[in-house]
Amino acid sequence: MQVRECRSCGDLTPEDAFRKGRADCVWCQYEDMEKRAKARFADKQKGAKQRLHIGKNEFVSWYTDQSDECAYCGLTYSELKELKLKKGKGYFVSWDIDCVEPKKGYALGNLALSCFVCNMAKGNALTVQEMRIIGPAILEVWHTRLDATN
Repeated sequence: MQVRECRSCGDLTPEDAFRKGRADCVWCQYEDMEKRAKARFADKQKGAKQRLHIGKNEFVSWYTDQSDECAYCGLTYSELKELKLKKGKGYFVSWDIDCVEPKKGYALGNLALSCFVCNMAKGNALTVQEMRIIGPAILEVWHTRLDATN
C-alpha cells in the first residue's frame, strides 16, 4: 500500500485517503464538525428525504452540539482517524446518523451519532439499552486494533 504524508497532520496516510489534487487527508478535510454535519445532512437529503423531519440548520446545530464520538461505543473522532477504517470505496470519516427509534425517522430527539459498526449492529433490531451492552465490546475491539498499531 502506498502512503504519503498529510500536509495538515503529518501522518503517513494511505494514498487513496487523499481526494484528487488535495494535500490533506480526508480526516483532516472533515475534521470540522460543522463541515461533517452539512455533508451528512446532504447525504440524508439524497438517500432518506422521505424520512428526514429536520431542517438543515437545526440538524447542523444538533450535530455540532454532540460529543464528537459514537453514542454507543464511545469511539472518538481522533481514534476513528487513527484506525483509518475502510467503508465501501472510501474511508469512514464521519459519524453515521442513527434513528434511535427507526419508525420515527430523522427527527430532533430521535438522532444519535454512531460509528458505522454500531449503526449496523443496532439496525432496526436492537434498542439503545441493548446497544449500551454491546457498545463497550465494540470499543474494546477498536482499542485492541489501536494498541496493535502503536
